[in-house]
Amino acid sequence: MPQQGLNSYLIVGAQADWEVALAFGSMKQKVYEFISASLRKISEPITPTRFKRNPSPVRQMPGMMRAEGDISLHLHAEDMLIWLQHLLMDSAVASVDFTVQEVFGNGAGAGKAFSATTNSLDTQPTATSPASDPGKLTVTFDAPVRTGTVVITGTDQNDTPISDTLTFIAANTVTSAKYFKSVDVNGVAIALDDETGTMLITCDKNTYTHTIEIGDTVEEGLTIELVKGALPNYYIGCLLNSGTLALADTITLTTSILAKTGELRKSLQTGNTTPTDITAYAQMSEEVYPGWGYALQIDSVQTEVESASFVFNNNLGYPTRYRATRPMTKPVRQGDREISLTASVDYDTVNANFDLKYESDQVVAAVLTGVRKPYAGPEYSYTITMPRCQFTAFPDPEVTDMGDMRQELSLRPIRATAGATTSNEVNIVIVSTEATV
Repeated sequence: MPQQGLNSYLIVGAQADWEVALAFGSMKQKVYEFISASLRKISEPITPTRFKRNPSPVRQMPGMMRAEGDISLHLHAEDMLIWLQHLLMDSAVASVDFTVQEVFGNGAGAGKAFSATTNSLDTQPTATSPASDPGKLTVTFDAPVRTGTVVITGTDQNDTPISDTLTFIAANTVTSAKYFKSVDVNGVAIALDDETGTMLITCDKNTYTHTIEIGDTVEEGLTIELVKGALPNYYIGCLLNSGTLALADTITLTTSILAKTGELRKSLQTGNTTPTDITAYAQMSEEVYPGWGYALQIDSVQTEVESASFVFNNNLGYPTRYRATRPMTKPVRQGDREISLTASVDYDTVNANFDLKYESDQVVAAVLTGVRKPYAGPEYSYTITMPRCQFTAFPDPEVTDMGDMRQELSLRPIRATAGATTSNEVNIVIVSTEATV
């Protein structure tokens, strides 16, 4: 029977050697569901041209082999680090865990006496230093509780009222499933079989801050097992040559890939048409970035964004080289990176005069920020910073209809510090619950 695209997904892992596929056991244990994928094995045959006595074609000669194509995915709040890391070619993403904060206790990280009925926090998550909202609340008693509950009522980061019940069964520590921005006065209600001892409540944003810098060295690439209609194909040495972050109703990331080669109708694990076993792999989160959560700041002026596109092109290409094997050699840089940010914003008298900035060739700082605030969940964010950039066109709009007028801002980043010997024109900071790449 024919296969269907709905039975398609991919798994991915970072290689140590461009020419060697990653072992299936070392793949990132996450199943990526994509919007579309055109990554495929390619070989362009060579047809000799010669004089002959009839118009029939002659036999083609084998051409060089490679793999190329695009993969388009939703920008999820989780597990996108590996894609952005390999797009910017940062070999070592800096990740920092958030500090757990005390909100009820003796002020030194230990518990204190509590009321047998209701309690108020000593310090709200928003008032801690650093602020720990929204955060999960962990309740710890000085001894295991045989049975009992702690009910916490408050608000999430959207100021929506929420409540969470922590159930204790032969345990002294339980963490809330929901994230709190604030807890109501007397919002910690306790019902335990033994109501003596001390209680400590801490708040943890449960997030990590990841800073992705630009790398100058071409990475060793990814191994991707792309299952097309339930049939596996795996590709070796996948380099993200370019990527486009498109801000619309939902945010998408489309990557253009150059790869060494592919193995068709084979999986990493079995080597045949049975896909690698993903039973233990986690599925992608349902948290996809919505287009309404972004803003653009140019110098000190922040403006709302209707739509935007961030394009990062590594400008890689296969070297022109003939050798005794058909696979191409590892791609190299063919020139400067091509990076651009285009945003559609209001055309009004409130905005700064962006026209003058282009006309006078001013260097400006640009920051594009995206925030995702799911109900009772963590606060996710993406920040793209270009410390020094230039406008590449007058933001002079056409009048096409009777509705709101928009102007398009086109920006190109340059080196953040003049004379720098390494690239530093862009960095991306991601705050998510993903601990590592």
